[in-house]
Parts: sequence; C-alpha cells; structure tokens
Amino acid sequence: MFSHLRRIAAALSMIIGVAILAIVIDAVVYPIYEFGGESGFRDGPFSSIHELVGSLMWWIVPIFLVGILIWVLVGPIQRTRREQEQRRIR
Repeated sequence: MFSHLRRIAAALSMIIGVAILAIVIDAVVYPIYEFGGESGFRDGPFSSIHELVGSLMWWIVPIFLVGILIWVLVGPIQRTRREQEQRRIR
C-alpha cells in the first residue's frame, strides 16, 4: 500500500542496494571467479558450472534494475485498478 512517492523512495534505495551489489560483484566475485579459472576449474569436472557462473553473474544487476523499474511503473496502475474494482462492488 505504497503511495507513489513512497514507491519512488523505496525504488531509489533499492537501486542504491543494486549498485552496491554491482560493486561487490566487481570487487569480490569476479576475482574469485578468475582465481577459479587459474586453479583449473575450467578443465575439471566443474567446468560447466564455472562457465555458467561467469556468464550469469553480470546479468543479476540488469535483471534487478528492470524489475525495480517495472515495479515503479506497474504498481500504481494495479492500485488504481484495484480501487476501481472496489468501487464497483459497493
């Protein structure tokens, strides 16, 4: 039951959280991923998992950002429709 301004404020705080997640991925996860490649995970039995992590770790941030944007845009529309349906019932 967020008003639109509260929804935007919450979205901004979520965007800051996603930006921090992107920094963590870049500063921590990527060096660990590279270390795994140097240690021989690319050649061993876990090579497919190593490749999967390498291709998916950068998709997390855009997916979260698109989800937040959709939530900000679609949320008020759903709220308005719900209020209109409640008015029709009465």
